Amino acid sequence: MLIGSTLSKNCLVVGAVNYVYNYADPSNVIISSFSNYGPTDDGRIKPDVVAQGVQVYSTTSISDVSYDSLNGTSMAAPAITGLIMLLQEYYKNLNGVFMKAASVRGLICHTANEVGFSLGPDYESGWGLANGKEAAKLISYNGSKSIIKEENLINNGVYTRTFSVNTAQPLSVSIAWTDPVGVITPTGIEDSRKSVLVNNLDLKVFKDDVVYYPWKLDANNPQSPATNNSDNEVDNIEKVFIENAEPGLYTIQVTHKGSLLNGSQEFTLIADGQTSKTLASSEFVLNDGFRIFPNPAQEILFFDMPLGCIPQSIGVFDLTGKMIRSYNYEQKNNIDVSGLVSGVYIIKFTCEDKTFNLKFVKK
Repeated sequence: MLIGSTLSKNCLVVGAVNYVYNYADPSNVIISSFSNYGPTDDGRIKPDVVAQGVQVYSTTSISDVSYDSLNGTSMAAPAITGLIMLLQEYYKNLNGVFMKAASVRGLICHTANEVGFSLGPDYESGWGLANGKEAAKLISYNGSKSIIKEENLINNGVYTRTFSVNTAQPLSVSIAWTDPVGVITPTGIEDSRKSVLVNNLDLKVFKDDVVYYPWKLDANNPQSPATNNSDNEVDNIEKVFIENAEPGLYTIQVTHKGSLLNGSQEFTLIADGQTSKTLASSEFVLNDGFRIFPNPAQEILFFDMPLGCIPQSIGVFDLTGKMIRSYNYEQKNNIDVSGLVSGVYIIKFTCEDKTFNLKFVKK
């Protein structure tokens, strides 16, 4: 089992596997006999990824020129450390800055090769066998065939991004974030299933009337395959995988539950498919210059707008992206929502050069 710092939610925990000569499918990857595995008490996916940790040719302390073949997760972890440095160097060469910790952590997990007997993560190998080449490709194609975008979600905010897929293909969308420090489980409480997330973000992908949820594992049934039929409430890396994404328009949505500590949470969005597609059809990010109140609302919803924004249209959508009602801006900063059924909605304000999406609750 995993202990100590290996339970940290914001670090990359690395398991060990035998050397993979030529990866073709998950059967090529053999977990070492000494590599520990999860779950954590609250069910988080640990380890995060695996790398070679068996018969690694490395330096020893016998002399300044001595080498030997060594085994251990302590041999696998340096491989990931080196990979992180190479990816950071490559990203900075192309973009002028380094990736945030959550970005590189999410990128490595997002691009890992499948390991195990079923699709998705597992408690032995995490997200799979780290694949530096695939991670570098996503950096190369960022903005055309892939997305690596560092964003910020404010309290009660909704982030959405739409993109089109032009040929049927596998599609992967991930988010990763550095979660604030939480409360340590009191001594004497064992196997607590209470989530240690402080800021609980939620990732979904929509197409027409279909909702795609992220992978998650069940700590009470650790041998069971990962499922993707509801929100992931424990991990701060979430990944939606659509094995056969049909051509059409897709919408990525990032929301949160509860209140965000300090009023906001930075996160990184990562997405890619196997063939070229348009990833930037439109993008909407909540801006703290726009405010709605009261929230929850019962009859009238008021709004304050940033300077220079005059809404050309106002629309109310349900959480699947379906428009429920539209309004014309009539020089008054409020709309009547009394006719809406109680629930959670997204209101979209379209100004001349920006679009603002905000989440509100109708009582």
